[in-house]
Amino acid sequence: MAWNESRGNVFRDFKGVDHIRTHEPVRDRPSAYAVVQRDHRILIVYPQKGLPCWEIPGGGIEEGESLEEAVTREFMEETGYAVRRIAGREPVHFTEQNFHYFDQFCNSVISVVHGELIHEIQDESKINSSPDDPNEIARVEWMLLADITEDMVHPIHWPAIRKIRADDEGD
Repeated sequence: MAWNESRGNVFRDFKGVDHIRTHEPVRDRPSAYAVVQRDHRILIVYPQKGLPCWEIPGGGIEEGESLEEAVTREFMEETGYAVRRIAGREPVHFTEQNFHYFDQFCNSVISVVHGELIHEIQDESKINSSPDDPNEIARVEWMLLADITEDMVHPIHWPAIRKIRADDEGD
């Protein structure tokens, strides 16, 4: 079973541990991520805990928040950069996953969109980097697309990065 598969009442978490759902409800947790490209590079983050791999900046959409608002908020929290969704572009990737997250069984519709920086200056004070929070960020980097391989990226993000790499190679 892959990290993000559910099989009946078995949900896998981000560390690869299976959790058996008996009677707990499944929470909807839609998520939004943004790919920002520059000079054949994308901005990616490395979390402090969880799977030891790089991720596209983003996360859960909060109650009453639009996809665009979530992308802007999550990107700032994880990278320190102000970003906005590029209007009119199709999502890079769209999928649905079941997973176990902070003692909850979740179903998430995941949208990965194209983003662009609003300001070129990074505000490092905005990056969530508390060592006590497992969701927080250890590193933020502009990584060359050609150097990114499947084994170094969170499995949920690889399809989007693979697509961006193919598009970049075609330019």
